[in-house]
Amino acid sequence: MNTVVLTHGWGYGDAVWAPLAARLEARGWTVRHAGLPGFDGRRALPPDGWHRALAANVPDGALWVAWSLGGRLALRAVAEGQAHPGALCLVGVGLRFVGPKGQGQPPEALAAFRAGLADPPRLLRRFAGLVAQGDPARGRLLRYLRGLPPAASAETLAQGLELLEAPLDLQGFPGALPVHLLQGTEDALVPDPAARALVAALPRARLHRLPTGHAPQLSDPETFASLLEALP
Repeated sequence: MNTVVLTHGWGYGDAVWAPLAARLEARGWTVRHAGLPGFDGRRALPPDGWHRALAANVPDGALWVAWSLGGRLALRAVAEGQAHPGALCLVGVGLRFVGPKGQGQPPEALAAFRAGLADPPRLLRRFAGLVAQGDPARGRLLRYLRGLPPAASAETLAQGLELLEAPLDLQGFPGALPVHLLQGTEDALVPDPAARALVAALPRARLHRLPTGHAPQLSDPETFASLLEALP
């Protein structure tokens, strides 16, 4: 595999991958983006079609690296046979996003996000704080994330919250596909039990813990690029 496909998560567009993409290209990778509908000027779609739109931009046999909400949609696309990557690398993804204490975000947290959509810039500033929470590079991450231009409308962000809340259906997930879950040990959005539960639910998955928050690809993109290159 020398083609890597990057899929962002909720709140931010393709620019969230820029530091990692530059390092991968310098190492000889062909980098492509499969961004969420409604982000970065892409055509908006009903939520039930987001995973199919992503799959249409993933070449067979590529390494698909998908973050947070993007990872949940990648799992659905693969489970439904819409995408056929050579390997799937999930970043900051759990079996559920909303769940009991210690296993996901409480329902009231998602309700607060929905209420916050009345003022998207303020909500995204708060979200950046959660993404960077606990990360050794917290200050740099906050500056980077809060400096990104708006990537989606409030309506698109609301649709993304619907998809974050939706349960994963992994029936039909191919048993031969290698899955690597890269999980920050200080992740404030996806607790470790949720990540471990996802690994247990997949037929051929491996958990890699990194000393970061929710965005290891931004915390240390050089180390992250090396890790991707070393994946079996």
